[in-house]
Amino acid sequence: MIDTIIGMLIMMVAFYPLISTFMTILPKGSQSKQITEKFYLLQGKVEEAFSKSFSTFNGATVEVCAPPFARYTSRIAVNFVDPANLDRPVANPTNYKRVVVQVWDTGSPASSVEVIGIITTHVPSSTEAN
Repeated sequence: MIDTIIGMLIMMVAFYPLISTFMTILPKGSQSKQITEKFYLLQGKVEEAFSKSFSTFNGATVEVCAPPFARYTSRIAVNFVDPANLDRPVANPTNYKRVVVQVWDTGSPASSVEVIGIITTHVPSSTEAN
């Protein structure tokens, strides 16, 4: 009887670190799943956005993703930018457009993942290419 009680105490002491480790890892696993889903959706939206021609790239679109990812929202924003400063949007058309693609948990835009890219119609001259 005492052997059984001592054995149970040893098992409780040995399993406590194991169980606490599992409880610590569990929430991080769900965060990893959300991040993976966001990047999966982001990749699809980037491919969709960059498959369009320069002339069809305009404005911004915001949409809720299709099931089973309806908990996420995506946004594609396109702006003409200054050729000298590709981060500065301009009102007048240029040969450069800045494309921002974002995916976030609906209701929590602060949790977004995003890709920023530049598309252009500019073709470098032979002197610029060297």
